[in-house]
Amino acid sequence: MVGLPFDSVTRRYWDATNNLLEKHVTLEEYFVGEPRGAKVEMAQYLGISDVWLSMLIRGKRRASASLCKKIEKATQGLVKRKELRPDIFA
Repeated sequence: MVGLPFDSVTRRYWDATNNLLEKHVTLEEYFVGEPRGAKVEMAQYLGISDVWLSMLIRGKRRASASLCKKIEKATQGLVKRKELRPDIFA
């Protein structure tokens, strides 16, 4: 999907005829371009520390099944639970 128009606000890609293309992103990609404090705000929403969220983003730790569901909801489905834990949500 490289080169397609990307709306950084809605995090969606559009094709040449303005049809919405679904884009699933990693947790790391989700925070690209986010304002300062977005990770802290997300961590508070999820009920985890910002350090724990940072470890999840960098792949140093894995999220629990319930946390994966919360992340998917918090990102409005852009970060899919099956991307976070394919061993659980195959």
